[in-house]
Amino acid sequence: MRRKSKRAFRYFFPVALLLVCIILFKNGPSKDYAKNTNQKSSESEIEAHVDTSAKILKMISHNPETKSKMQINAQTAVQMEENIVLLHNPCGLFENAKGQSSLTSSEAKYLENCREVHFFENVNFSHPSGLTATTSHATVNTKTQDIIGDQGVKACHNESTITANSYEIQKSGNLINFKGNVSLNVDQKNTKR
Repeated sequence: MRRKSKRAFRYFFPVALLLVCIILFKNGPSKDYAKNTNQKSSESEIEAHVDTSAKILKMISHNPETKSKMQINAQTAVQMEENIVLLHNPCGLFENAKGQSSLTSSEAKYLENCREVHFFENVNFSHPSGLTATTSHATVNTKTQDIIGDQGVKACHNESTITANSYEIQKSGNLINFKGNVSLNVDQKNTKR
């Protein structure tokens, strides 16, 4: 008798499973299930666009040619568009054999496509040699670690002042070029005669 029950189960179960699958696929999913699934997917799309801020952003780049390291931190980062991230209170640190340079501002934008960070609003640069500079805009190329600006700069070093229309900071701060209407004001009090 046991053999007959095994044989009946062996043939009945696959047939019953096949019938249940046919009925489910023929009628489709229930309306409640489809409605809940659509609501969940639309809610997750909305959440993805509303809550895009991060608590902190940290980008690190190492240039093996110059043996320098670049790190850009921000207090918050907000995805503005597909390839644009707005950074609040960013700080760029550039380390090489001579020391550490820094670049800070109130706001910045990271452009993912070209891997550039555009610092704007109260941009300040400091170099380990004592040079400090202020400008309204600076662009950091994260590949080469170069800083470029074309909206004017005022730099101070050893109580002397340099003003120019544009500037380039290359080789991790080892080379600084001032261009366009460059003016150097040397303090006469500290010069030896």
